[in-house]
Amino acid sequence: DYHIYVIAILMCLVHDKVMVERGALLVFLLKRLYKALLLLFTVMENKTRDFIYVDDVVEANILGMQHQVTGIYNVSTGISSSVNLLVDEFRNISGKDIEVVYDKPRLGDIRDSVLATDKSEKELLFTAKYNLHDGLIKTYEYFKTVEG
Repeated sequence: DYHIYVIAILMCLVHDKVMVERGALLVFLLKRLYKALLLLFTVMENKTRDFIYVDDVVEANILGMQHQVTGIYNVSTGISSSVNLLVDEFRNISGKDIEVVYDKPRLGDIRDSVLATDKSEKELLFTAKYNLHDGLIKTYEYFKTVEG
């Protein structure tokens, strides 16, 4: 018996400064929000996602290494937030007026996405510390340092 533990961590939409540098899709959206550019969403107006800040993802990975568990663990806030809320939060944080135009959703797009976190909470003792607003504030502050 080698006592090898295998853990897979599934995460939702992560936002942070590293993703900014890598050009991730969510960060593309956040950059447009930061610059107060027109947003054209090819999604349903009230589509929801489960957004998580990267510091929470890092914490979940550390907890995963510390516990002797094997399995698949969802890492998310467990909170479904609409893309409209994301835009509204960024408007409030930045003080910028951001225009949004909705186009038809793409074929195969899902309307709502949120992960169940029960297993991660119970076995890894993981709970996200950052809500959407606080994570976006940290992301916005980073944009201010790199985008000017």
